[in-house]
Amino acid sequence: MNDAIQPPSAQNCQTLRTPLAGPAKAPISILIVEDQPLTLAGIKMSLADIPAFAVVATAQSGADGVSEALRTAPNVVLMDVELPHMDGIEAARAIKKMLPKTRILMFTSHTSPSIVFSALKAGAEGFLSKNRSLEEITSALKSVHQGVWWIDSEVADTVALASVESAVALSKAESLVLSSLRDGVTISKLASRLGATEDAITSVIKGIFKHFSAMPEPEFEPGSHSSDGQPAIGDLFEDKYLIEDIAGKGGAGLVYRAQHVYMEREVAIKVLHSPLLKDPAVLTSFRQEAMAVACLEHPNIIRVYDFGVASSGFPYLVMEYAKAVTVREMLQSQPRIEPSQFFEIFIPICDALRSAHALNVIHCDLKPTNILIKQFESGLIPKLADFGLAKFVQPQEVSDTPPEQTGGTRVVEGTPPYMSPEQCLAEPLDQASDIYSLGCVMYEALIGRPVFYGKDAMETFHQHINKVPIPINRALHGVAFPPELEKLIDSMLKKERHNRIQTMDEVCETLKSLAPQ
Repeated sequence: MNDAIQPPSAQNCQTLRTPLAGPAKAPISILIVEDQPLTLAGIKMSLADIPAFAVVATAQSGADGVSEALRTAPNVVLMDVELPHMDGIEAARAIKKMLPKTRILMFTSHTSPSIVFSALKAGAEGFLSKNRSLEEITSALKSVHQGVWWIDSEVADTVALASVESAVALSKAESLVLSSLRDGVTISKLASRLGATEDAITSVIKGIFKHFSAMPEPEFEPGSHSSDGQPAIGDLFEDKYLIEDIAGKGGAGLVYRAQHVYMEREVAIKVLHSPLLKDPAVLTSFRQEAMAVACLEHPNIIRVYDFGVASSGFPYLVMEYAKAVTVREMLQSQPRIEPSQFFEIFIPICDALRSAHALNVIHCDLKPTNILIKQFESGLIPKLADFGLAKFVQPQEVSDTPPEQTGGTRVVEGTPPYMSPEQCLAEPLDQASDIYSLGCVMYEALIGRPVFYGKDAMETFHQHINKVPIPINRALHGVAFPPELEKLIDSMLKKERHNRIQTMDEVCETLKSLAPQ
């Protein structure tokens, strides 16, 4: 990854339409999402000297990029691919869903087919290699802002190679345009050669991209072997884990179900996606998850058995495999969780969270899908999972100090329906944030619907920050809950953290006192 803008070079970069001369217009508003500080500062300072552009915000993570896009609604987002916590492709997808008129120009040193086509599927209108000059960057920004799909020669080469490997049938015109772009012929010269308009050439290029953006995502098949070195079904990973299936997939990586062939123990193995392996922030977060869970010895927390770097170069995390249903899945099969089940699930989960807080670990992503329920004839055993956003908090940070005085990086992370007001505002977090999030999950378990759920993330954030929740005894007609339970959940959902019930000890003891004997 280049840490600075390169000086003008002879490398070719195809602008798909020459900007028309005319009266001065309002500057193009730009959001830069880039995790390398030097690159970010260099682009920002360079664009600041150009009247045609106005950098309205910057961000150094995908989640923060989504938040800033929603706040500023820029004309164009210059988006890196390798970003911490949420990669650029996932961030682009989220932005396009909520701000369809905002243009996305991907900006990265990686132009592999999988990344290019994933970016196109996410809604990106252009793809720019990082070794481009400032002149080429500004040209790409202007073109994308005009609504023109944009391509440079490196990406054209990637697309051409992929068209051969995937047997995509390009028309004669598409093949001619693509080969010309690969050879460094500009759009204006190509239009002149063919006796066509530049708009006609850009329409052909748009058609080429559409071919590939419509292609299905590649899937793993039994016995297949990953071309990028990641484990595949049927592999013997690290000479001891037989990969049996894919148990889950997220923005950061894959989770496999595997068998330890010597100990005959079923495990879950989590590995990072290939594009994230060079991102120090992502690796730090991955290692932090391993450290956070490894230090937590509790029967209701998913255990970590091993952590390391595979011979193929992939960091991996080996965890307890829980064949279970989630609270979310329970709520999909029944209107709500009955009181007897509620206490059986949430008293152990509260105790697990209390154990984590005692070691200064906060979960930061409590939600129904992260509570697993194993069912036995003797009853239910809940397990708290996914500490991927977990943070270590020093004792002095967990205090009554006003959040604006605690510092911290302003990054929005979490799942909107379960985020505390301070989490929605990207303020520093402490144990009180987990208490609020758990209150949201408990409320939904009892009522059958989230306490707050807006039409988009920003509306949900607004509700968490400003809207008073409907008490549980008024939210569900015909069902009465103990007043003490209503009081507990109401206290957990207070807007100001210092007004909430203060510790998980109090939550646990209150729940235990209310449980049927």
